[in-house]
Amino acid sequence: GLMRQAVAQAVHHCAYREAFGGKLIDKPLMRNVLADLALESEAATTLALRLAAAYDDGSERERALLRIAVPAAKYWVTKRCAPLAVEAAECLGGNGYVEESGMPRLVRESPLNSVWEGAGNVQALDVLRALSRDPQVLD
Repeated sequence: GLMRQAVAQAVHHCAYREAFGGKLIDKPLMRNVLADLALESEAATTLALRLAAAYDDGSERERALLRIAVPAAKYWVTKRCAPLAVEAAECLGGNGYVEESGMPRLVRESPLNSVWEGAGNVQALDVLRALSRDPQVLD
């Protein structure tokens, strides 16, 4: 949610903001930044949907996947959320710093994800525990 919201605000701003004789979104470098942000946000969403499907399936193979993929996903998404929010705020320039834009709140909240979901080393230990209990989980 937070990653997607940050990307949406950055894309919206760049689609309407004019600079250097045209829309920001039409500038190749800005388009690359927005594409990178969108790709990372969509990857996180796709990963969450894949894990939800594994949970719904409930088979032994999918449960094994969840034992290692959930902590790995929590680690990756929470570590990437804060840099993504900052990069998205930069796309708004000075407007991304102003409280009324909503971006400062996203930037402030983004590091909290790793606090709520557990420290990165705890997630790594969770993966190692799952592997020690069931080494076949990687098959």
